[in-house]
Order: sequence, then structure tokens, then C-alpha cells
Amino acid sequence: MALDLEYAWVQWDLNKDGLLTEPHHNTLDLEFHGPETLCGSIYQASLLAAERIAYYLGDKESAQEYRRVFESGKKKTDELLFNGEYYHQKILNPEAPYQFGPGCISEQLIGQ
Repeated sequence: MALDLEYAWVQWDLNKDGLLTEPHHNTLDLEFHGPETLCGSIYQASLLAAERIAYYLGDKESAQEYRRVFESGKKKTDELLFNGEYYHQKILNPEAPYQFGPGCISEQLIGQ
């Protein structure tokens, strides 16, 4: 079973580790260059929804893959993006404009 969600694996999460590392557009009308929790938390929630859909449709293999990617992303998000007080962005392209880096934006609360 292939869902549109898998587009993320050829565009933003190339190594399927649960983090959006490639440039990705967001509701602030700019591209984030590196993992962060605004889009990342929505992506991870989508992986959980896809897991349930796959199980419902009887596709255990896809369901397990969605769960694996989610668990990896959950772990890596905490390891790489939590600074002990709040989640921040890991900038992968320091030349990219409008990145929030060590800051925290209100939209990040979506993932809470």
C-alpha cells in the first residue's frame, strides 16, 4: 500500500529516519532547511495515522514501516532538537534565509 505520505521519503526524509532534513515549505511561506518540530511533528503524526490505515486495510508490512519511521523520528527529535528547555531547529544550510535555529516559534506547539 503506497500512500501520498511516502512522497516525503523521496522529497524531505530521504533516509526514512523520521526527520525532515531536506528543504520543506511550511505555513510561514518559507522553506525550512533542517529538521524542526513544526512540520516534523505533523509528519510524525501522519506516520501514526498511516500506520492505522495500513493495519485497517490489512497491510501489516506497510504499517510496521510507518511505525518504524515514526519511532526513529520520535527518538531523533528528542536527541537532536530538544535543548533541555524547548525544541529548536537544526539548520543544515546556514545560508538559507529566515531560519529560526536555536529559537522557538509558536507554531511548534502544534506537535504538543
